[in-house]
Amino acid sequence: MFCPICGEELKDQYQKFCHNCGSNISITPSQTMPDNVEEKPVIDSKTIQDNKNLSTSQPGFVGKEGNEIPYSKKCLAFSIASLIIVGFSIFHLMFIVLFHFISNHPTADATFLENIRYEYLDLLNIALNITGLIFGIVAKNKNNDAKTFERENTARKVGGILAILTIVGNLIVFIISLIFLPLFIFSRLS
Repeated sequence: MFCPICGEELKDQYQKFCHNCGSNISITPSQTMPDNVEEKPVIDSKTIQDNKNLSTSQPGFVGKEGNEIPYSKKCLAFSIASLIIVGFSIFHLMFIVLFHFISNHPTADATFLENIRYEYLDLLNIALNITGLIFGIVAKNKNNDAKTFERENTARKVGGILAILTIVGNLIVFIISLIFLPLFIFSRLS
């Protein structure tokens, strides 16, 4: 069977809504044609009216009168926030490590760097990465919701890719920050 609106092949003959466009499927299995006859969708006025009202009746869809933000835009927003966090934490970690090694170098005259508590800065970086991971996971969940309730769109695609990249990026920086934390603590004790 195929969707009467977009022509997408339906995965289940008893499916009530099209997963591609969200339209109401009014064709029942008894209305299907034999396999040797090409299937042509039948669109009646009830189906058209149901599909016009569908965008405001399903969660995640926004009609002109609605003020709900679609899942794909939420996915993209959380992905961008997580990307900003991972970018900031990468530079933050680079500066922490750089300043730490400069302040501990025997020939460096960097007395202003000696009083910095690098372990606290590294803990701040770890907290940033945990926040970025949470944002990335929320973005991935919103992406899955957008796949279920919305039509295919660019915001969902970009948000989904960014969500995965930021989860991986935050995990990598998180692990590196955990590796450097004992170094900062033990160098302070010695």
